[in-house]
Amino acid sequence: MENITKIFLLFLLLSTLTFWVIDHPPLQDYPLYLERIFIFTNYSDSILQIQKFYEINPLLITNLTNEIIGIVLTQLFDIQIVGKILISLSFGIFCFGLFKFLKTIYKDSLIPLTSIFFGYNILFMFGFLNYVLALGLLFMALSNILENGFSNIKKLVVFSLLIFFTHLFAFILLSVCFLVYGIFNREKKWLNVLL
Repeated sequence: MENITKIFLLFLLLSTLTFWVIDHPPLQDYPLYLERIFIFTNYSDSILQIQKFYEINPLLITNLTNEIIGIVLTQLFDIQIVGKILISLSFGIFCFGLFKFLKTIYKDSLIPLTSIFFGYNILFMFGFLNYVLALGLLFMALSNILENGFSNIKKLVVFSLLIFFTHLFAFILLSVCFLVYGIFNREKKWLNVLL
């Protein structure tokens, strides 16, 4: 591992520690995530009788990645700990994805280290954890495309599915990036696959 990556990971660790030293992170939608995880986890509890007030629609929708991870983690941890894990995960993947993307563009530069500063953005402060997570995955996918083109289609399909189930708008951005890269990179082979 290169020195710049080690420095970045140290900065990332120090940045995520701030979420763990306070009881209630000041993110607007954070209580909503905890509420939805609590409802999904305790829906059939006869004492709480949540089903009287809420109905779970079995329709498969996007924007549920953090909730699914949260439901699994509540089997191991308290809901407050799960919330902080989700915040750290969304923030960490966003920063790491941006770092990887910037490192792909600026190979021998310190510019990728600035990705930590972009982690604290308005979307994160509003608590849009699924969107922030999806943007981190988007940056990772774009980095992969810039490094390898469309040669590893399986990895791109995995990224696409993860991004789709994390946030639909980020998936649309990824689709546009695929299209623009394919057109301007003159790799017309992938167009033949689609047509």
